[in-house]
Amino acid sequence: MSDCSGNAAPAGVVDGGCTDPVAPSDSHKSDLFTLAVVAQMFKLSPLALRWYEFIGLVRRRRAGNRLTFSWTDCERIALIVKAHAAGLKVGDVKAVIRAMGENAPRTVADDGRRQCLALVHALEERQRATGSVLVELYRIDRKIGADLRESDKTV
Repeated sequence: MSDCSGNAAPAGVVDGGCTDPVAPSDSHKSDLFTLAVVAQMFKLSPLALRWYEFIGLVRRRRAGNRLTFSWTDCERIALIVKAHAAGLKVGDVKAVIRAMGENAPRTVADDGRRQCLALVHALEERQRATGSVLVELYRIDRKIGADLRESDKTV
């Protein structure tokens, strides 16, 4: 998968147990994947993939007598899966996905980049807020644990 600037990001396990497919070597970038294979790779229903196709985020192409997804489509699906695991909706990343195309018009690319940066800032803020809550919950857990140990001593 690639980051907002188009640079390659490492493949691997993402939060929520969803996995990225292992990045192919350059000689395999033309690999094509069936709906069933992609659904299994990303632990998605075929219906979800058809929905992403219906709303124009991915596109299967004919390869002989089969409809297949490209590696580029898999990168887009990986972003959708990771965004969902982070609590985002498909609509939140739609402009980013549309901007990922090599031939995206300048206005589409600009809109996608703006949305990408807005999501980065929003997720960073959420991460700071989550960290603050975690610190407080750890403190409360230690206090409750100490209280329980103290009450066990008096019984």
